[in-house]
Amino acid sequence: MKLSFAIISRIVLFQTIAFATLSSLSASDESLRGSGYRNKTQTLGNVECTLFLRISRLSIPEEEKILTEETWTCELDNSNQTEDFGIKRNAHTTLDVKGIDNKFFTSQVTKSGHSRLFASEVIVGGSNDDPLFEISPTAHVQIFEGPDDAGRSGRRGFKRELVTSSGTLKTLVVRVIAKNGAEPTADISQLRSDVFEDRLCLKSQYEACSHGRLKIESFHGTTATGQEINGGVVNVKISIDPSDGNRDKLETKARERATEIYGELSSQFDLVMFCIPPGTGDWIAYAYINRFDSYFNDKWCSSVSTQVHEVGHNLGLAHSGEGSSSYGDQSGMMGFSYEMDDAPEMCFNPAKNYQLGWYIEQQKFLNPLTDILAKTKGNNRQYILNGVDDFQFGRDDSEDKLISLRLKQQNSREDYYIGFNRKTGMNSETMENANTVLIVKKTGGPIEYGQSWKVSILSAIGDSYTIENFDGSSFHVTIELLSIVGKDAKINVLVTNAALCDQVFDSYELKYKNKRRRGCGWVAKRKGRRCSKSWRKQLLSDWCPRTCGSCPDTASFNKIIFDDNN
Repeated sequence: MKLSFAIISRIVLFQTIAFATLSSLSASDESLRGSGYRNKTQTLGNVECTLFLRISRLSIPEEEKILTEETWTCELDNSNQTEDFGIKRNAHTTLDVKGIDNKFFTSQVTKSGHSRLFASEVIVGGSNDDPLFEISPTAHVQIFEGPDDAGRSGRRGFKRELVTSSGTLKTLVVRVIAKNGAEPTADISQLRSDVFEDRLCLKSQYEACSHGRLKIESFHGTTATGQEINGGVVNVKISIDPSDGNRDKLETKARERATEIYGELSSQFDLVMFCIPPGTGDWIAYAYINRFDSYFNDKWCSSVSTQVHEVGHNLGLAHSGEGSSSYGDQSGMMGFSYEMDDAPEMCFNPAKNYQLGWYIEQQKFLNPLTDILAKTKGNNRQYILNGVDDFQFGRDDSEDKLISLRLKQQNSREDYYIGFNRKTGMNSETMENANTVLIVKKTGGPIEYGQSWKVSILSAIGDSYTIENFDGSSFHVTIELLSIVGKDAKINVLVTNAALCDQVFDSYELKYKNKRRRGCGWVAKRKGRRCSKSWRKQLLSDWCPRTCGSCPDTASFNKIIFDDNN
């Protein structure tokens, strides 16, 4: 499916697409005078690149805050195109996309590493250290999916090997040394221990949390350029020095120099972690979603929680939030990170667990409105939840116990996930809500990038949380904690009508697909199949809340009231 956005000069059409905010910068604009780009900019036509989202964590020490910065970038192909930009030919050169508001990418459901951008006009220039990539205000811009869709140039297969959450990931740590000799605090030996060898490190924690389904391995061998690497950590010296605010320049130089020495990085290594020397500002770390590379500000390269967090972004994970903080969910590694070298020992929240797919044999999804109301005799269903350390599919009746339960909403891009945050094993140092049932809401699809928010915890018997008007319907879904016995947490998922039963009535107006005999009586004959259908942008369960819901005497009620519709 192709998604397009045209920016053209005719004012009438421009008004219809005003939701995308474009910069007014152009090659002939007076604002260019004296800017340093006056004699260096040019307009290129028909530029195409792969889109990647960069997620950065910035520290504001005086306010004791951690902020998120999201930037869409274009990865240029390893072709002559890079030289057109005045940039040294370099595999997978990445440039920040300017001239388009982030809201436009959101509206197009742009997927990092999967989406491709075509622009009919791009203003380029600057220098190798500070290149310019600006979408022209008069450009035609299109975003399309890959790798199966053909680009505007007619080429197929921009295929990139994206990082996966299973298998063995060959990993390289690049210790960046500046021109003036500034270097990360940890030496090669220390970084090798922190990432690959310590009892608690990036390697050990991913292998433990995934029950061996994801292995982080230090790279040993000969690179494409004939360089020998042993132990997975190398020094790379660059030609510039760190200064406040020049973090991105160091990234560009470090990646460029590493490519010169070892060859194209993404084709040889599954993960590349760059440890940047101090002096570039108060940022913590950042990574590209679904891509191989991550970047750490000095000491944060030794923090196991920061390592796991940033590699989590490489695996496609978004942040885990609570309250007003997008990092506030401290039950798992996609919340805040900690300066501690060898702690905390914890994994992820229920939404991330579901997305990673490590516990697929002990995870389940259901739409309560159809899978409980329409397919069972009652209006509730009970489940037993286990913690991640207790994953053991096929043993001790574990197939009846879930690591993550997803409550699916078919009319919304948000689903709910439930899991037991048991404090044991590889999750023995979870930073909050230990031994409680967590309820988390996540945007996007179940295996796609999307922010999650912790909405409730159930810690005492009888605690409950109600999702009102689930999926925009007239039904409430309540999750209640029934018991916690050892490793088993039992919950009840209950569906109820929003109104009292004596106030719930089916609609006389339903004529599904404009057929007179397809009213709520027709729906009642096959509730399991028909309540989940939609008509005129509304679920049939909303047309027929009594038929599809939890009120008693549904069958007799329909026989009397809706006999004429049958």
